[in-house]
Amino acid sequence: MARPEQGQLYTVKPNDTIHTIERSAYGRVVNRVVQANYDLLKNRGISDEGLPILYAGDVLFIPIYKNRYFDQPITADFDTQLLIKLNGVELPGALTGRISRAMNRIASGFVFDVPFDITRREELDLFRPYTYHTAQLYIGGELYITAIASNWTYSASGDGTIATIECRTTPGEMLECMGMRSSYTFRSGMSLLKICQEVAAPYGITCYSASGTGGVVEGESDITSEQFGRVEQEITETDAAFLERLALSKGFLLTSRPDGNLLLTRANTQDAPAFRLVYGKAPVLSIGASFDGTKRYRKWMGVTDESGVSSISATLYDKTVPRERGFVFKADESDEGNIEQAIKWRMSKSIAESAAIPVQVVGWRTPDGELWAENMKGTITAPDVFILRETPVIIESVELTKDDGGDVASLMVVLPESYTTTMPKQPYPWEGMPK
Repeated sequence: MARPEQGQLYTVKPNDTIHTIERSAYGRVVNRVVQANYDLLKNRGISDEGLPILYAGDVLFIPIYKNRYFDQPITADFDTQLLIKLNGVELPGALTGRISRAMNRIASGFVFDVPFDITRREELDLFRPYTYHTAQLYIGGELYITAIASNWTYSASGDGTIATIECRTTPGEMLECMGMRSSYTFRSGMSLLKICQEVAAPYGITCYSASGTGGVVEGESDITSEQFGRVEQEITETDAAFLERLALSKGFLLTSRPDGNLLLTRANTQDAPAFRLVYGKAPVLSIGASFDGTKRYRKWMGVTDESGVSSISATLYDKTVPRERGFVFKADESDEGNIEQAIKWRMSKSIAESAAIPVQVVGWRTPDGELWAENMKGTITAPDVFILRETPVIIESVELTKDDGGDVASLMVVLPESYTTTMPKQPYPWEGMPK
């Protein structure tokens, strides 16, 4: 009996449902079939799944499912099926307990354990330390992280040898390295993307820009139009610190793509919410919140050097802070000429640094079948921890874990404005009465 295949027509069999068809075609529920067959299904009754009822003999089009980065169909036996490749070799015996990605860090990574036979030459070479092999992690057939093996730990017992290998995306090497180029000076008029491409090239890394929301890669964006004056990197400054400094001054994010390259983007403030999390309802396991008042300031001042003498160039106020607390920072080449924008960025960034909202949810995917990922927009309601009303948030970081208790995603969410030059609108989630 023919099974449903992506990009093909499928004739519905007895006992088929939308969910069973999608699980067969994609390895998981992705909520694509109903939309692709709207005219056929729009007047049908609703099943126990909450979706249109199917009848044997219905002919459905099964759309191709692709992720937001790559123009390739995705399929797997089940939605959290894990596959790890090391130097192109599949490791069916590998187990991973921790996978992490973040929108505010240049590197992501994962750790896996794998048993091996040290007497076999091919395994000896594959798991040898200091090889820096490329490692790829697939979840449900979808490439989630491409990384470089960077740390090796071995344990031996009567049952054999286990290698524990920590893998980090290629941009992670920029966290320690510098001195990869002959020149540390960039001429006036270069965009952030061009500077990023020049800095990353010696590492074999390609830099992409995004349209500003959702991480969809495009050839041109506002990132290519933002230009700097003459910029100079300190010779002892790591390449990651330098690029992150420039990105911060313009309100951009610098993060790793699933293929290991770099993506310059803005915080996802415009997309429709992709999830809705409510404390006490599935899939939420727990929600916490902490608010650090020592990282908030009422008065913000930016200063520049003129003939070696510091002078205040701009002063802005965050009137939502009731205490007379002041913060002064010194502008460098990346701040001159747009110092007020730099101050606004630091003011809004202070909210991200002072408010932390960790959430644990069951499963590694959203209700729409997408893997939890950084810069994904949604809403959260948790009056018990002073998120008093339904509040828009974006995911700052994701850690996926798998153990005897099942699959769990640990999310850190922040207000969308925390990664823009716009202060969040009042009332803040912690103000007023619960709704």
